[in-house]
Amino acid sequence: MFLERLGREGIIEAVNGLAATRRLRNQYGLTVEAGVAARIADDLLEDRESPVAPTLQILLTKLWEAATRASPSKPHFSLDLYGNLKQQGLLLRDFLERQLGALETQTPDTVQSGLALDLLAYHTTPDATAEERTREQLLRDYRHRADDVPKVVEELCGFYLLSDSSQDRRDGVPSTRLAHDTLAPLVRRMFARSDSPGQRARRIIESRSAEWAGGRQGTPLDERDLAQVLQGLPAMRAPAPDEERLMQASLNERLQRERRRRTQRFLLRGTLILVLASLGVATWGWDGARRADRLAQLRRTAAEALARRDHEPASSLMQAIAATGQSLAWRGEVIPKVQYSLSALTQEALEQNVYEHGGPIHAIAVSRDGALIASGGEGGNVKIWKIDGNRKEPLVTLASEQKTVQAVAFGAAADGVVATGGQDGTVRLWDQSGSPRGSPLRAHEGSVNAVVFSPDAQWLASAGDD
Repeated sequence: MFLERLGREGIIEAVNGLAATRRLRNQYGLTVEAGVAARIADDLLEDRESPVAPTLQILLTKLWEAATRASPSKPHFSLDLYGNLKQQGLLLRDFLERQLGALETQTPDTVQSGLALDLLAYHTTPDATAEERTREQLLRDYRHRADDVPKVVEELCGFYLLSDSSQDRRDGVPSTRLAHDTLAPLVRRMFARSDSPGQRARRIIESRSAEWAGGRQGTPLDERDLAQVLQGLPAMRAPAPDEERLMQASLNERLQRERRRRTQRFLLRGTLILVLASLGVATWGWDGARRADRLAQLRRTAAEALARRDHEPASSLMQAIAATGQSLAWRGEVIPKVQYSLSALTQEALEQNVYEHGGPIHAIAVSRDGALIASGGEGGNVKIWKIDGNRKEPLVTLASEQKTVQAVAFGAAADGVVATGGQDGTVRLWDQSGSPRGSPLRAHEGSVNAVVFSPDAQWLASAGDD
């Protein structure tokens, strides 16, 4: 059954209701100043499309609360009281907050994510007035939420925050508007102060997209801002074309950062293995000539690594890593020239696929002479490559039965021994030709995560989850 919209007489009767008879006045003690009911009726009917009854209910509740605070036994609805509450925006602000709170109990994520507030702000103009939106505009501007945004709009209409304005259009196009014009400044103020994910994302992307306007190339978002935008994107309007370019550039930048970090982690892991191997180095009794020869060799290697960095950055870094291990093994310290070469090369951005292992890599190792590199990972295979050789085809593949190789280490260059540690808890020894040396060594209950030869290659240490 269709109910007529509450009119002027009905509003006046509702406002004066508790003071209309002597019995009600005696029970509630309420008095209503002449002109208050008419002023309220005029204000509510000023927006002819607004839902009067729910707005009036909130308005009278706020008036009653304010009047009883001022005089609990003799509350009084005065023009001054109503004017003050209206001027402060408390009447409709309370209505807005209560209705959003009621919606939150029904669909928490709609309100907590900021989507409901974003849709309300979508129905306002920058001048804080109400804006009508057609269904076509809604589906275009929220195309990434086209399946569920119409339902949210329907819920906002059900809570009298939006209203269906289709019947007021001559063309009958499905459309919605704010339930009351005076809600617009309150919605925009609440939107500006909100810290919900949708509002945080929109503030970030709108403030930064100015650099990208008109096809310009600006600065991508940093990791923190990009994370907040991605979190709040489902609760805001769809990005404009310039904003999409900003987001795509930011995603590309993050991918490049992750690749650089991943490459450096693998290479620095090799450095760590060599450094760990050096911890057991005793003082070697080298004679003077031998020490001088090796010192010169280390300096040459460091200089060669620096000279090759422009055209072979990855190979030069591995050469510097090998020189670091040699310096520690021969002298018990990293000489300044080697230290400088390693520092300079590790600070360079490396972004290239050097060797094609063919799957996820869990371990790498560089031979002591810096000529070979080994990689091991999922699938159990270990591949040995010549650093200056073919990068597509390995020198040899060790067909391990270990499900996943977690650690690799080279022995002395002369004996050609390679040790591998696996997720199955075994340590295996191999010739560099690919043949196993003896039976697997099982000394761990859990995965073997590290293997290291002693400086003289006579001892092998392993560490695992146990």
